[in-house]
Amino acid sequence: ELGPNFLCSGIWVKGTFFKDFLYSQSNRFRDGCIECIMGEKRVDKSRLLSVDWNGDEVFLTLAMMDAA
Repeated sequence: ELGPNFLCSGIWVKGTFFKDFLYSQSNRFRDGCIECIMGEKRVDKSRLLSVDWNGDEVFLTLAMMDAA
């Protein structure tokens, strides 16, 4: 129940955990990603799978879209 609140505020995760998470998700999950921002720059979501996340920490936030 608390997960969405933490993700909206942001959490730090090890890059290797983030990479493992991305690879374990289906294409449907990645297709649901509307916007990805790295270092204040918008990037194509397909680039996330090619980044070498080893040794890095990732500050991950989730923005929920309002249902129309």
